[in-house]
Amino acid sequence: MANNVIGPGAERDEILRKLRGGLKRIESLADTRRSIEAALNPSKRKLVKTDGGVFEVDTAPKQPRGMNKWEAAYALVLKARQQAGEIDGFEFEGLSFKLGNGAYFTPDFVVVLWHEKFGGCMIELHEVKGHWREAARVRIKVAASKYPWCRFVAVSKDGAGWKAETFEP
Repeated sequence: MANNVIGPGAERDEILRKLRGGLKRIESLADTRRSIEAALNPSKRKLVKTDGGVFEVDTAPKQPRGMNKWEAAYALVLKARQQAGEIDGFEFEGLSFKLGNGAYFTPDFVVVLWHEKFGGCMIELHEVKGHWREAARVRIKVAASKYPWCRFVAVSKDGAGWKAETFEP
């Protein structure tokens, strides 16, 4: 029974030193785990700057399947504009337009806003691109001429903000 008791002296100090070192390693591992979890699960809120100001938006819902980083970033801008009352709502890939000969155009975002001039809702179709290829530009121009009652808007990142180009019929 005596060999279960830690006696005084160097042997006791060595055992306590090893125990403390082990506890520090365990605490270090717990801190590392918390750091990894924080990196993998960042804050569910994000500040987004629009023309109307800076808004904190909830990013908890994961981006819909198929949405790329540019579209996900622009979705946050639209969510902030909706909170500011600039737009009534938006939907990712909510409509598809037939252009002819089996060709379709599906804009990234359908944006609904109240238009004072007409006294009713207006639909804008936003296409988000990092780089515009000529085929994509032709497709949106054809859609704008075939469906003149909708406003087609091309959106691209411009430095710290977003640049919009409207296509008229």
